[in-house]
Amino acid sequence: MNDSSIRPRLDWPLAALIIITTLLAMLAPTTGRALQTADAGKVATLAYFQGASDMVMDSRGVLYVSDSRTGEVHCVMPDGQKILLAKGLNRPSCLALDRKRNLYVGSPCGAVCRLSPDGSCRQVYFGPNAIASMTFDRDGNLLIVPADEGVVLRIPHHHLVQGLDD
Repeated sequence: MNDSSIRPRLDWPLAALIIITTLLAMLAPTTGRALQTADAGKVATLAYFQGASDMVMDSRGVLYVSDSRTGEVHCVMPDGQKILLAKGLNRPSCLALDRKRNLYVGSPCGAVCRLSPDGSCRQVYFGPNAIASMTFDRDGNLLIVPADEGVVLRIPHHHLVQGLDD
């Protein structure tokens, strides 16, 4: 038995189709409006991002998405409009919203910051490991899971709001 008999035959039209589809997906628009309609029961693309890493939705149906490749945080409005909230962040990897719709951004460098409406970030926590996950408890305290530490940290609510309105 020679080696050519066990190698799969390359289907050039299929290979070309896969390459073209991949290239088109890479060139897809990363700004603009999201798709607003979809056939019932089918998956539809809501918005395009280069490296979406986390998302969280507020009570009004606004979706916040972190993009770790571009260092940006966007919101996708209920009508499908995509809006840039902040740019130049250090690889935002996870998001959390408090009850007042304040957005907190965690990063692989171990920092957590509160995103202000003007797009600036004010650091509220810094640790030695990447931030793997975040959420808020019922009392408004920020719960953080640092990567590879095996713990859940609680940042008290009063620490989060202290000095933020200076």
